Amino acid sequence: MSEGKPQGTDLIKYWWYRALGYSDTQAKWQLRDKKETAQPQRKLRHKHCENCRHLMLVDDQQCSRCGHSDKVPTWLRALSHRWHVPAESLIPFLAALCLFGYLVQIKLGADFFGGIGESREVNRRILILGAALPFSFMEYLDPKNTWRLFSYTCLHGNLMHIGFNLVALVQIGPLVARTFGFSRSLFIWVFSGITAILLPALLFTVYPTIGASGSVFGFIGAAMAFGHRIGTPQGLMIRNKMIEWTVFCTLFGMAMGGVAHSAHFGGLFGGAFLSFVISPPMTAPAKLRSSFFVLTSLTFILWSFWKTWEVFKLISMY
Repeated sequence: MSEGKPQGTDLIKYWWYRALGYSDTQAKWQLRDKKETAQPQRKLRHKHCENCRHLMLVDDQQCSRCGHSDKVPTWLRALSHRWHVPAESLIPFLAALCLFGYLVQIKLGADFFGGIGESREVNRRILILGAALPFSFMEYLDPKNTWRLFSYTCLHGNLMHIGFNLVALVQIGPLVARTFGFSRSLFIWVFSGITAILLPALLFTVYPTIGASGSVFGFIGAAMAFGHRIGTPQGLMIRNKMIEWTVFCTLFGMAMGGVAHSAHFGGLFGGAFLSFVISPPMTAPAKLRSSFFVLTSLTFILWSFWKTWEVFKLISMY
């Protein structure tokens, strides 16, 4: 505050301090200290230089040590930290998508224990609703059919089918989510579901396919490849455990029959491929790139649901 005569409410406070025995100078200092205390203190937030890891203020655009420029706007960095989503929340989200699809099948007339039952009409309606139908690779690139590359992962053959996929998701999913984060893990799930159909379609016309097994195998492939790539004892243990999962699921599928093994290995390859292409978000720029993965995945999911809803309305009319 200025050294002039106090004004307004400050004048009342000034004379209050004078009445308490403060001198003129002491009373003015008391007023100044109160004002400074009332003003909010700016918290100093820090970040690390992307190049040399030198400690910097969050608003600094250039490192004082190595001169590296930070091209990420401060507001975007703050937004990415504010809207952080726990990685493991992806697992109940994916499980909810599968359960929702199963309830839709029941709505279309399927039995609770058999998502696809004995009624040919019900089976036909479910397959038309969102299954991966026997199209060629080029036919799936047509937007009229591309949306089925996700919708089929939400439909299942029976209660055992969806139960096994959910158990595998709960067992393997948290490991992948903690390693790659919510956004990248969701992208792996969607991408693996796509490659589970497209890669076999390069060689032959696929059979009508439903189920999240291809995406589950994508998680297995991502964890397997990542564990092998880092090469640590823990990484190799994860790799070996994923190999065991692959062998067990394949043998179990052979025993059950009617399993699309080509889709499983297509998803496995898709997840392993992404594990080498995208890295866990260990740096600030990598965390900011998470928005690309989550927006791409959610856009494809919502588009697939919208197209499925249009088909559902048509089916319900007959």
